[in-house]
Amino acid sequence: MGKFCKNCGTPVHENAAFCPSCGTENPTGNMAERQQFVDNKKKNIKKGLIITVIVLSLAVIVAFTAQYIYSSTGYRPALGEIVEAIEDEDVDTLTDFVEDRSIQSEEEIADELQRSYDEMQEELGDDYKIKCHVTGVQHYSKHDIDTENESYDYEEEITDAIDVEIKAVSQKDGETEEVYYSLGLYEEGGEWNILFFFIN
Repeated sequence: MGKFCKNCGTPVHENAAFCPSCGTENPTGNMAERQQFVDNKKKNIKKGLIITVIVLSLAVIVAFTAQYIYSSTGYRPALGEIVEAIEDEDVDTLTDFVEDRSIQSEEEIADELQRSYDEMQEELGDDYKIKCHVTGVQHYSKHDIDTENESYDYEEEITDAIDVEIKAVSQKDGETEEVYYSLGLYEEGGEWNILFFFIN
């Protein structure tokens, strides 16, 4: 014999586990049907969790991929080579980044770098090791870049420019010596070059 839902008053078959209208549990309903309902709920929750995990995993992969692409473009590769050249005392690689717009010649930049090595050697002697840390990067404003392009008649225009602060720490036998460099880099025709290079 049928009965009515205690919540909404809808007629409910006596063996039904839940009200067909509002879903309220029927305490006298079929236990097997009730268990099936609970099992279905668990399956839906599990499926939802799996989908959530997949979506979050894809988001992490996309974020890491974007970070990799970003870190392998722009000024970073050129700056990495320059930092490595300073650490290896590789003057030739550093001066390879000197082009027409540079406000110093290759010789002047080579002399500036060598002066810093001489300071380190004077303090620590031979066989010291250098480790560089980029302590600041400041992008030029669009206005400054436009002004630079208008001031000089070069074949290619500057598309980006940065000022970089580098701290070089030389070590030997527990003693350290710090040297600070100011470096200007500009992008022209897809290539990054040195605008200036000074010891602070």
